[in-house]
Amino acid sequence: ANNSGVGELQDRVTKVGNPNTSNRALSRTSASSGAYVQWFAPAAYAVPAAGTFSPTPRNSVYGPGFATVDASVIKNTTLHENVKLQLRMEMFNIFNRLNLAPPSGSFTSANFGRSTTTVGDNAGAPGLGSGEPYNMQFAAKIIF
Repeated sequence: ANNSGVGELQDRVTKVGNPNTSNRALSRTSASSGAYVQWFAPAAYAVPAAGTFSPTPRNSVYGPGFATVDASVIKNTTLHENVKLQLRMEMFNIFNRLNLAPPSGSFTSANFGRSTTTVGDNAGAPGLGSGEPYNMQFAAKIIF
């Protein structure tokens, strides 16, 4: 927003309360709007007076962390003099940790402070990639 009047559209809201919410559990509002995590409380912020800047510093609230553990098991076997068989088992996000995307920072949005998706939530390869749920794949390759 351009609340300060300088035209940069980079104004911040003012922190007026504790943004840390105690309800960081997954909650569903309705089937149409989907599930979300309310990461920080919208009521803890207010728009500063017109023509002024917010005293709230940058990075005063941190979003959800990210952690994932992947593993691979590979076995190479010689079938013939110049022919080898490689068997692979790859596991992604072994501990099935939920990696939430950063919450919405748009104060005018109804989703302010909400994380509505995960980090790797992409349409190109759903279920694969960083941030996605536990996944396993097997492969066999003949090398000659």
